Amino acid sequence: MFGFDVRKRMGMTPNQKRWGFAIAAVLLAVCFILYGINHRHVSGHVASVHYSYRVNGKPTFLNLGRRYPFQEFTVVIWGEDRDKFQPSPETLYGGKNIRVTGRITSFRGRLEIVVTSPSQIEIE
Repeated sequence: MFGFDVRKRMGMTPNQKRWGFAIAAVLLAVCFILYGINHRHVSGHVASVHYSYRVNGKPTFLNLGRRYPFQEFTVVIWGEDRDKFQPSPETLYGGKNIRVTGRITSFRGRLEIVVTSPSQIEIE
């Protein structure tokens, strides 16, 4: 933004940088929740997909950016909506770049969108 890396100029250690990113993510989540800036588009690479068929609600998780538990964003498809996705979400979206539209919420400090329809996810 300013033509140089502010963190490098300030002499931050790698650990301080990680904490800086974590704090920024939490502040972003708080802004989304408090100020209603929550119906948006999110784009990213699907780093991993996990279908939790043994868990209550049978969710499918699309982890964007990095694999679980270090994902930057999560897309959740509940079991009741999973049949709408043909073929399965693992086949449709695994390893691809997607754009998701929906209400951004926070669950246990992580940002996520719950998807109820395939029309909410575009393959880029």
